[in-house]
Amino acid sequence: CCRVYVFAMSEGIHKRFVSGKMSETPQVNLRVVRTEKSPAGRRDNGRADRSPQFGPDGQRVVTVSADNTARVWDAPSGVEVARMTHDDAVYSAVFSPDGRWVVSGSFDGTARVWEASSGVEVARMMHDEGVTTAAFSPDGRWIVSGSIDGTVRVWEASNGEEVASITHGNVVLSADFSPDGRWIVSG
Repeated sequence: CCRVYVFAMSEGIHKRFVSGKMSETPQVNLRVVRTEKSPAGRRDNGRADRSPQFGPDGQRVVTVSADNTARVWDAPSGVEVARMTHDDAVYSAVFSPDGRWVVSGSFDGTARVWEASSGVEVARMMHDEGVTTAAFSPDGRWIVSGSIDGTVRVWEASNGEEVASITHGNVVLSADFSPDGRWIVSG
């Protein structure tokens, strides 16, 4: 009936993993498990979550969904902390290195920066077509995003100002910074 669709592992002293399973219907059960204990939290938002990601402290999880939302959850309790809404399905979301912000990418053609604790929008960055990937630089100063429009763009995280753009010539499915923040890899 079901299969594991996504999986992520936290770092640090409180080891946890999160997984989502998807059935033939778009229902998903998000499950957070503390590795040395029994399951901590379980949530069902009624849609398929694509990429659960832990925050840097391992206490929060961000998920994305075809219901046009990215959501931040408290990992130990499974309680929703914040909901961020786009105009179309959300394909990716990650925390900033300090955990204060979330950047999400949506098929509405935007990457958006949100306050992780409240879901308040801080910046909006526009592509010509759907955004498939977005990530913070290791210092949290920059965001890289990739799109169906075949571009990789770099933005200032604090205000969404575009600082660089590269044309791929094909759909961009992933983009990320190197650990030192000097390089970007995309594909």
